[in-house]
Amino acid sequence: GEQDEIDRDELLSIDLNSYEVSGVWITDLFDRPDGNIGEQGHLQLKLDGGGTEIFFFYGNNSDQANGERYVDFGMTYSVLTAVFSALNSADGINPEDNEFSVAGFTQQVPESATMLLLGFGLMGLASFGRKKIFKKR
Repeated sequence: GEQDEIDRDELLSIDLNSYEVSGVWITDLFDRPDGNIGEQGHLQLKLDGGGTEIFFFYGNNSDQANGERYVDFGMTYSVLTAVFSALNSADGINPEDNEFSVAGFTQQVPESATMLLLGFGLMGLASFGRKKIFKKR
């Protein structure tokens, strides 16, 4: 494969040091034109406090030219290490073509912090508007 891609003979291990993640963006992951499952990847998360979670992802059949796929973990995990690898093709066609790149992890924004920031912003706007009204009188 290309230098920036993980192919069937490679592993990418990322040390995250208990980083909280809720998903990962994968690129260069394509579907097969014949309708088969396409390129395939595997992610193993080694969790803080022990245990592992495993995620499989498959070629993106959308019209996106860069083969982007978002893998949603369904919850937030505190991750020590993330290990990516390409899988052999389930349909047996061109297993050497399985390759992909990792674009980045996502982290959920806590709703309470978001609402708090929104509240402070609205209070600031209200006080600014109130000063303008009283200044005109």
